[in-house]
Amino acid sequence: MVENFKTLITSKMIKWIKSSGTTWKLYTDGSYIKNQDKAGAGGILRNKIMSMILAFSYPTQFCTNNYSEAQVALIGISWCSNQWFEALEVELDSTIVVQMINGICKPHWRILGIIDEIKFLIKHKNIGVIVKYCYREASEVADALAKYATQIQDPKIILQEVDLPEVTKGLLRMNKLNFSTFRRRAKKTNT
Repeated sequence: MVENFKTLITSKMIKWIKSSGTTWKLYTDGSYIKNQDKAGAGGILRNKIMSMILAFSYPTQFCTNNYSEAQVALIGISWCSNQWFEALEVELDSTIVVQMINGICKPHWRILGIIDEIKFLIKHKNIGVIVKYCYREASEVADALAKYATQIQDPKIILQEVDLPEVTKGLLRMNKLNFSTFRRRAKKTNT
């Protein structure tokens, strides 16, 4: 019976989508390297022509994946709200955290405080924040910044593209050139 199973690989083309109108786009991601027990948070803020406004890498403590994703979203949204960026799109690669922020599902007690703080910023700073899900492949720059954060000791805010880590520069250039990435998934099927 096991011999009848075959692996079916599906792929989907993923492209970075420009923001509409005067919207700013913030991508955030968390990273955890288990064998080193190091965690990091990274994010990038872009304008409508895909130019980087700000990028950040913060070493963090790991609690859970959802906690890390919510924590980095809070870091990015807090910075944007303090700078009074209006019409902000925030994209995360965690469906559950997006649903928690948007009030679709209830947050776990461990991250309730972070989710409540994000909701407070969105509601009371009146900056017009939309929080959406995106595929991990669409947020490769934020992912690279989060991985970079696991290698540094102190938080780093980057204001110019030339100061980005080399891998991140390359990924950002690929986005600007509108190169696609591919999401591949393997699935066992019975033939």
